[in-house]
Amino acid sequence: MNELSHSIAEAIKFRATTSILGTYFLFWLVFHWQAFYVTFFVNEDLILTQHHILKNEYINQYFIQPRPDSISFWVCIIVPGILTYLWIWVLPKLLFIKAFKREREYTYEKRSQVVKDQIRLKKLEEELAKKNVNIADLELDATKKELSAAKNELSKVRSELEVQRVFHATEELTDNEKQYREFMKKDNAHKILDDIKECIYKYSGRLDRPSYNYTLNTDSYVAADTNKLVRRIKGTTYPTIELTDLGRYFLSKL
Repeated sequence: MNELSHSIAEAIKFRATTSILGTYFLFWLVFHWQAFYVTFFVNEDLILTQHHILKNEYINQYFIQPRPDSISFWVCIIVPGILTYLWIWVLPKLLFIKAFKREREYTYEKRSQVVKDQIRLKKLEEELAKKNVNIADLELDATKKELSAAKNELSKVRSELEVQRVFHATEELTDNEKQYREFMKKDNAHKILDDIKECIYKYSGRLDRPSYNYTLNTDSYVAADTNKLVRRIKGTTYPTIELTDLGRYFLSKL
């Protein structure tokens, strides 16, 4: 018995939860809203006062129990069934299925557009990254070229300075050499240089050293001084001379 009652309850529960019964019940409720309102919101005393019957009798008589003479009663039974049929079998074919397909197509198109936009954005980011890399490479190449040009210019300037230095040194040496050769044409040139050498390196540049019985030859001193081989040292107690750069060059040639 329990199994039978359980089976009946499950069958009723299953049937009650189907879309047909649920839809019919909603349409029936629309047409019988007064029954719903009276059941839950109208006081039984009010019904008893106005109709002299109980609340459940009133609901049964006016909304549930069939009345052959009342067309509205049968309309409220048949029309919800017709509406249920239209709602479940007709409207889906005419409207709901097409609307669902259109909505699904719209969703698909929307997602496709989002994916396309994402792909396009990714491509733009990749192109921008490549452009940035190319710009960086171009800037690096330009910097390398500028650095190379600067190095070449610096090397060129150094070469020019070195040439000028060598030229000036050669010119100076050549001028000293010319003066030396011109000086050595004198008959007593060697004697003059020997006397100057002796005075500078033996007697510390003193023109005379009475204690050593030494005095620089006047002609040799005059020749060395007039040719700018020596110069007087000022501020010393005794007359003293020192070699000039030209004088050192002359003595180095001995």
